[in-house]
Amino acid sequence: MAKSKKLSASLENYLETILWLEREGRVARAGEIAQVLKVKTPSVTKALGLLAEKKLINYVPYGLITLTAVGKRTAEGVEKRHEVLKKFLSEILCVDSEEAESTACKMEHFISGNVLDRLTRYLDYLGNCPRGAVKWADGSGFVCRSTEKEDDSSMCRE
Repeated sequence: MAKSKKLSASLENYLETILWLEREGRVARAGEIAQVLKVKTPSVTKALGLLAEKKLINYVPYGLITLTAVGKRTAEGVEKRHEVLKKFLSEILCVDSEEAESTACKMEHFISGNVLDRLTRYLDYLGNCPRGAVKWADGSGFVCRSTEKEDDSSMCRE
């Protein structure tokens, strides 16, 4: 990338939206992006210019917008962060889906790679727990849904 490696949350959202539009088989144009992100077209035009300058998108005014290879990898990284956070919020903390979605969208831009990696590994561990996985229980915190003795956690540590 040219200039700074770190993108703003706003620019990451533009990349994620272009990726989503491409996957939906829809045409990525400034007007379509503005509609999805609920912003004005001049804001989109400015952001697209910055992304093109960083060589993350192929863009000419009034034309189709596509991700470059680097732009696609970057957008997929944002998407992965979003999905891991949303999964944690909804499946582990039992936050309702709408709140999990909006919170994940805010958090995805600031989580470090190390924290994301640990969170991903934690979710994988819980998903493979032979005792039925740990879940959030309102008023109690985390509980294991196992019917086995609570003090026998050796299976979950394997």
